[in-house]
Amino acid sequence: MKKRECKYRYLWLAGLLLSGTLSAQPDDGSGSDIEESQAEAVENIEPNVVGFPESESDNDSPDGSGSQFVATTDQLVIADPLMPFNRVMHKFNDVTYRYVLIPLADAYVSVTPDPVERGIGNFFDNIKTPIYLINHLLRGDIKGAGRDIGRFAINTTIGVAGFGDPATNWFEIEEDLARAGDTMAGYGVGYGFYLVLPFIGPSNARSGVGMFIDGQLNPIQYLMDSPEDTGVRIFDNFQEYGPTIMSYTDLREESEDLYLFMRNLHVQGLLRDQQYPEQPSKASTEGAANVEQ
Repeated sequence: MKKRECKYRYLWLAGLLLSGTLSAQPDDGSGSDIEESQAEAVENIEPNVVGFPESESDNDSPDGSGSQFVATTDQLVIADPLMPFNRVMHKFNDVTYRYVLIPLADAYVSVTPDPVERGIGNFFDNIKTPIYLINHLLRGDIKGAGRDIGRFAINTTIGVAGFGDPATNWFEIEEDLARAGDTMAGYGVGYGFYLVLPFIGPSNARSGVGMFIDGQLNPIQYLMDSPEDTGVRIFDNFQEYGPTIMSYTDLREESEDLYLFMRNLHVQGLLRDQQYPEQPSKASTEGAANVEQ
């Protein structure tokens, strides 16, 4: 289902930040204030999310280092065995978002009319139809593949190279962004371990592999492979992963430990996607994970 936010669509590889993540609270109750502030923030951003998963302290790992944190619920089990690496990536992303990506996005949206932003987003969604088509075929979803072909034909012709979306607006053929991460989930592949990716942010092993596969299926890297086309490929990543970065500053202010907070949000996004699989996030590859990981 196509859901687009106009502001901050063009922030490179940052939108999965809000697909969510998992937080560990001390068993002695000393983290109750943090938990309350996190719960309030999640309620504002993820209104369809269920309560926080029960979790153990980071210090409950076998070696006492906290790097083997495991959180479990009736619905989900996820581990953070790469915590030292993940925290380094988290700090790198935090600096990059605050001092590079967010200022660039602010400057861009201040001079770009909303209709132009929507048109560019439509163009990139349309040109990446092979990603959705192949994933629907791998799932055995012939009807979904047919919709992909129909949308591509209509939007490429009537929609003027995909800048318009008459397939949705006139013919009511809704967009279904089928991703490799979801395809793997359909074959029983679990989330794997928690993973923070550079620029992208909170993710998991399945999402990371899925993004790599989808990247290989993306026609843009084959159609525009010269140095002069680098800007176009970056623009594609802007519109793909940046629809919700505008909330990052607010999230920073809400949390005393942003790493744990974002990890908690990631898990909440996964739980939400399990509860509402018919409403996948455009910025997420997991549930669609959008996040919306």
